Amino acid sequence: MLFDQILPLWSTLGADHRGGGYTEALSPYGTRVVRPRQAWVTARQVYAFCDAARLGWNKTAAAACVRHGYQFLQSHTSADGFLRHSFNEDGYPSEDHIDLYDQAFLLLAYARAYELLEDPDIERRAQRLYDSIASRFSHPSHGFFEQSYPHRYSDLQMHMLDAALAWIQVSPAPVWHDLADLLVSLFRERLLIEPLHCVPAEFHSDWSVVQHDGKIRIIPEHNFEWAWLILQWAHLTNRSAGDEPERIIQNIEQLGYDPSRRVAVNEIWSDGTVSDRTARLTAQAARLRAWLAIAERNFGRVGWEAEQLAIDAAASLRKFFKDRPGGMWAENMCDDGQLEDGDVLASSLQQIIRSMRLFICYAHDNEKAFLLQSDRS
Repeated sequence: MLFDQILPLWSTLGADHRGGGYTEALSPYGTRVVRPRQAWVTARQVYAFCDAARLGWNKTAAAACVRHGYQFLQSHTSADGFLRHSFNEDGYPSEDHIDLYDQAFLLLAYARAYELLEDPDIERRAQRLYDSIASRFSHPSHGFFEQSYPHRYSDLQMHMLDAALAWIQVSPAPVWHDLADLLVSLFRERLLIEPLHCVPAEFHSDWSVVQHDGKIRIIPEHNFEWAWLILQWAHLTNRSAGDEPERIIQNIEQLGYDPSRRVAVNEIWSDGTVSDRTARLTAQAARLRAWLAIAERNFGRVGWEAEQLAIDAAASLRKFFKDRPGGMWAENMCDDGQLEDGDVLASSLQQIIRSMRLFICYAHDNEKAFLLQSDRS
């Protein structure tokens, strides 16, 4: 499915050869959707095609796709390295403000592009970008913040950690280790709250938690992702992750998983109630990565149980491809279990390929029984 349907579709119809970069979305019928384009989508596509090459997709094709996206990103960054926010269909800026989310995704894309293309200019661009981020967006008490946002969002710190870890894998520069350590410290000292043992979605400027009528917003997808990233940090830096990631995953599995549909839901409240029962495709991908990481880290019954939940998460992700045209998927599942028929977002491709790659690598490194079980689920 990935090599013969998804990648051929998004590398051809998903590429914009007039305005540059990659299209924002395709309609359920496979036509391009005309809308203002967010630059970070092309950054995510660059990452996706790099991950496809790591998985075994034709390296020449992958490199061509990455260069196409990278050229667009090059031509739409400022002198200090910042990526402009959004563009019209012809590639001209429609919103020229600097958004930190865009920069985090650009930093992540640079890491993967540097690994694939081996172009030293990409590393120089990444260093310049990070210097600009640190100068403009550093929070006085750890982490990063956007002054234009009403609150501090924990997932912004998460995306910055993701980028730092990607750079640790390809560069010996100490700045990336320092960045990752800074964000892990923020996670432990400010973001992870007890006794809920989860990361809330929103914080005030002093890192106190935003409450809504005494309740706290929790996004399962982001908590699965935080836990996975902390485990990745521990592996890459030879440090201890502690028991925090496993406790987060177990807690969110209990509170944010709907057993009737076998999917992770979008949002929950701190009192255990569900605030948004819609299930997003990307939440299933994050859940899969989290349980695979636990399975890799443990042996015996704990490892076996994590493996079973990873298989369940893979089956959940597969639901979103049911009865879709080749290379397409549904973004959301409704409360009644039906898939929505809205536009297919290019930005989801990164999450799909990343989770597929980790799933396949895990299966390759473990007993064949894992694949047999996953086929039956």
